[in-house]
Amino acid sequence: MPATKDALKRYKILDQMLSDKSVQYTYDTLLNGLNQRLEEEGSLGISSRTLKYDLDFIETEFCNSVTLLRTPIAAHSSKSDSDKYTMKWIHYEDPHSSIFTVPMTEDEKYILTQSLSLLGHFEGIPNLKGLERLRSQIKELPQDENPIVVMESSCIENTQYFGELFSAITKQRPIELHHHTFQEPDVPIISIVHPYQLREYNNRWFLMGCVEENGKVAQVPWPFRLDSIDQVIILTQHPYRKYSGLLFEFFEEIIGVTNYQDKPCQTILFWVSDNSKGYVTTKSIHSSFKLIKSDEQYREKYPQLEGGIFCTIDCKVNYELIRELSSFGNDLVVLEPKDIQEMIINRAQSICDIYQRITQQQ
Repeated sequence: MPATKDALKRYKILDQMLSDKSVQYTYDTLLNGLNQRLEEEGSLGISSRTLKYDLDFIETEFCNSVTLLRTPIAAHSSKSDSDKYTMKWIHYEDPHSSIFTVPMTEDEKYILTQSLSLLGHFEGIPNLKGLERLRSQIKELPQDENPIVVMESSCIENTQYFGELFSAITKQRPIELHHHTFQEPDVPIISIVHPYQLREYNNRWFLMGCVEENGKVAQVPWPFRLDSIDQVIILTQHPYRKYSGLLFEFFEEIIGVTNYQDKPCQTILFWVSDNSKGYVTTKSIHSSFKLIKSDEQYREKYPQLEGGIFCTIDCKVNYELIRELSSFGNDLVVLEPKDIQEMIINRAQSICDIYQRITQQQ
């Protein structure tokens, strides 16, 4: 039987009635009670045949959740109190069972336990007390010292502000953000920010929001490190401006969280050595990653590069991009465009200069 909207409504009512041990529902009283509840909720009653189908459906489809019993009970004929006959009380064997509470398998319990263990990073955060109660309940389950699945996690810096920022985003409230920069940690900065998202990148958390200056709200979100925040003030009386675009599109053309609108998206051609090609092809640097299969023209153009593969990504230049491309050392060589290649060369040269100065002093 298809689970239509009306059918789901009936199953919910039947589930409540069948688990109620204070009333011994027979087939007729179950039908009458169900129809009465349906009429109270503005729905049409059902026939005896439909009730039979519903009970059969509950028995067959939810046999792992509930056991439906038909217990004989004595009843009296309306003609004579001494004329007894047998009727059946239809009910769940366990009054605490429900078709809407499907028991978890051992594998599901384990996965839930491991997943909720990640919530430890949210411990002590204001405004998320319900999350802590959930964690405290899951602690009662046995813990595995050597879990099967392990995910690298990132700690949340300034957890006292995480809940406030979460609440501000949820309630769509601007904030007065007191923060500082890496370069000048002792110089306070105050910004009016319209917050949109809390985002993790490279084991660091960021608040993505648009800054308001002189009554004008910027069109482009800017990342604020959570560990650079000194104070958050919710502006309850200040009008909030929603982000006009889609945040996932904001990150499509970049690596990391910094998107400079005045920078063009460029196709970056690079070579990867045989030593690192397996890593790069299975864990792409960017979602636009493409492997150039017909690379004869590049083999002829760059004969100095032996073996390896040629690849492209479409990205805007930012600090995160240069750092990512540089992190492979001589296993990744940027070929085009020249401006990005020059940035990589300058970074590598700067590293060499520092090491040369150090070794000359030794």
